[in-house]
Amino acid sequence: MSEIRRQLRRLEWPTLAVLAGCYGFWIALILVSGWVPWPLIAVGLTFTAALHSSLQHETVHNHPTPWPLVNEALVFPALWMVMPWRRYRDSHIAHHRTGRLTDPLEDPESYYLDTTAWSRCPTAIKGMLALQSTLPGRLLLGPPIAVGRLVLGDIAKHRAGDRSIAPAWGLHAIAVAPVLIVLIQAGVPIWLYVLTVVWPATSLLLLRSFAEHRPASSQAQRSVLVESGPLLSLIYLNNNLHALHHQRPGLPWYRLPQIFRRNRETLISGNGGYHYRGYGDVLRRHLFDSPRAPLHPNPANEAR
Repeated sequence: MSEIRRQLRRLEWPTLAVLAGCYGFWIALILVSGWVPWPLIAVGLTFTAALHSSLQHETVHNHPTPWPLVNEALVFPALWMVMPWRRYRDSHIAHHRTGRLTDPLEDPESYYLDTTAWSRCPTAIKGMLALQSTLPGRLLLGPPIAVGRLVLGDIAKHRAGDRSIAPAWGLHAIAVAPVLIVLIQAGVPIWLYVLTVVWPATSLLLLRSFAEHRPASSQAQRSVLVESGPLLSLIYLNNNLHALHHQRPGLPWYRLPQIFRRNRETLISGNGGYHYRGYGDVLRRHLFDSPRAPLHPNPANEAR
């Protein structure tokens, strides 16, 4: 009994409250979608789907309960639809464990390619990937490209004998099913949800990840710090303070801002000044970047 009480004291109530609010807001928006103009509903659902993805990120890091299966169950309904939770869990854990962030040969969440992979790409694919290296390209074309790379990559891994792929996608199909059922019952076309909620929610998440990591000689200087406003900080669950998250990945999201404020100058200095004053700053500094090949600067010889 004492062990059960000890584990119950480890429940993270702020995260559980956000979870309840996320599902409640999503259901409420669907229920009133017949009376409220759809563009307003779509904006609310987009933020909610992106928030749900951030909650999935929390569960990958063993929040908000001490029981992994409970954490997985808490975010099981796939509001965002795109990423199988177990595939995300496996890739994200590997992302945190690597000592070579952004290296496409070792970091499964890298957006860069090595020279060999780049040379094998058809010209049209090279152009698309180069365009995706710009911020407008990432936001507009990034969602279908990300989904395509995920699906094609997992098909290749499955054919190569990775037995974790099929079960993860099977569970994902089950997780998407209740979302589809609710949408159908509410009279919301699936294509409309995909185009006006899933696509922009993915773009919103890609805005966060656009500047999240950079190639650098030191591992400590490869993760960004973005001092975002309250809305995006909530939607991203403070994952915009990414360098701090990588330093202390076991901390729950709601403890990060206070630690950042107490150690702001040290953290910014420690990550080589890789810092933005907000996502408006990210937009201003990168909106008109020229397309470039997404080649990593020599991953095989990158300094640790």
